[in-house]
Amino acid sequence: MQRLQFPLTLGSFKKSLDVGREYVVKLLSSRMLKDKAKNAEDIGKVLTTGYADHSWCIKVEEAQGLGLKAQEIKEDALEIVWKIHKLNKEKLEIIRQEEQKKMEERMKGFPIQLATELPAVLPSIEPKQVDDSLLKSEDD
Repeated sequence: MQRLQFPLTLGSFKKSLDVGREYVVKLLSSRMLKDKAKNAEDIGKVLTTGYADHSWCIKVEEAQGLGLKAQEIKEDALEIVWKIHKLNKEKLEIIRQEEQKKMEERMKGFPIQLATELPAVLPSIEPKQVDDSLLKSEDD
């Protein structure tokens, strides 16, 4: 590379990987690998930089090969885990919708001139027309 176009962006990517690695190491060191800090460091490095894609599926055998204490979930437990996952997803959607409603409520009466400059994040909001005198400062 003759010239690095986006050094700040590249730096933020590296920092994100470092933060992820530190988080993994901290979790492993405090739980699964409590007495094996070196192993936690090695596993953290592999998990954050050893795979080309974030969506890479790590199977049980591979996780065990890395040094993780992994095992397959039995069918009954798997059904429970899947239900918990679906319920959590529903919960997060409800929270998102509630936050959206709160934001829409806050935006009611927002001056049309300002509302039209905002990104189209809240398409259901109908900004009220306001008297232009409300937008003028006392110095005008």
